[in-house]
Amino acid sequence: MNKIYDGIIKDACLVSFTDAPEHHKNLRLLCGSVIEDKFQRFRSGDAFRSSPVIEVDGNNVRTANSLYQVKGPLDHIELPWSHLEAVLRLMHPREIKGFVDEGFTQILIQAETKKE
Repeated sequence: MNKIYDGIIKDACLVSFTDAPEHHKNLRLLCGSVIEDKFQRFRSGDAFRSSPVIEVDGNNVRTANSLYQVKGPLDHIELPWSHLEAVLRLMHPREIKGFVDEGFTQILIQAETKKE
């Protein structure tokens, strides 16, 4: 892999889904916290979720448009497909996994509204 990184991520998890529909069967997402983003799309410390992962080589993770370096361990977590929405809303996969391990089958996320 080319080593010119678009971003550096810590507290990282590679998430896959145990019962995903056939057309999403191989979906994997990189989640974590941003250390650095070359394009300044994210601030340092922001929660992060990538587009679908194409390749993982050690601590290098490639998506369709970006190459990320993972600092520290890269955990692999499998979640039920029903928890995809929580991942998309930037809830950390380790927290979701804790709910799954406790037997929760659904996580409801309240949308924030802006006060004007």
